[in-house]
Amino acid sequence: MKRSVTLGGITVDLIRKDIKGTYFRVYPDGRVALSVPRDACTASIERAMSGKREWILRKREEFGRCGGKGPSGPAEGIVPFAGKSYRLKIAEGEGHRTVLLHDGVMELRVSPNSSRRERKEVLLSWYDKRLRRAIMPLIDKWEPVLRVHVLSWDIKHMKTLWGSCNYGTRHIRFNLELVKVRVECLEYIVLHEMVHLLERHHGDAFRGYMDRFMPCWRTYSRELNRSHYEGSGCPMTRLEGGGCDLSP
Repeated sequence: MKRSVTLGGITVDLIRKDIKGTYFRVYPDGRVALSVPRDACTASIERAMSGKREWILRKREEFGRCGGKGPSGPAEGIVPFAGKSYRLKIAEGEGHRTVLLHDGVMELRVSPNSSRRERKEVLLSWYDKRLRRAIMPLIDKWEPVLRVHVLSWDIKHMKTLWGSCNYGTRHIRFNLELVKVRVECLEYIVLHEMVHLLERHHGDAFRGYMDRFMPCWRTYSRELNRSHYEGSGCPMTRLEGGGCDLSP
């Protein structure tokens, strides 16, 4: 069920769905969508909107600076990487398609007259390579500590999870969006999923392992749950490591 409402002076498309959390999306044209559980009360919706009002205004401003196309369309604008924001610059020319970082600028080198789709493919390919480069040493670091072995892992864009672990196959999947968070938060997700190889379910035992190996994990969990990264220009407000929020 969808209807238009005004909350805190901002008109939003309010969508009631069979979900547990509350999710915001800001579109490049400035529209705002708010998805809530079907039984969410007016007071809880208003509280959620109040907490995200400044973020919504900030995202609208970012989209406005890049012509309403979204910061990672990719058109020139602001893009996140490893916990920092970079100004995206499109550089057309002959040669290899790649991405270079320098002086707070992410330079996307593409062929002349390349389409937005081609530009996005170059950026996502670079993101994938950089994330793989960051994850591998973290797995190598924690395997001997936890005394577990990750049989296989991959990276995929996921809408609702930072990561997932298949206990039976010893396979871990990481969200491509992790390339945008700082390394401490990335390491928390890597450890979180690897701990599932010791303890399949979330509970006291799982929390005990997390407390033992990364005492400050709750700080990183809260930081990720406050993050609003999403590669298509429609930021999500809540992605939870392992599919479950472990914050106390």
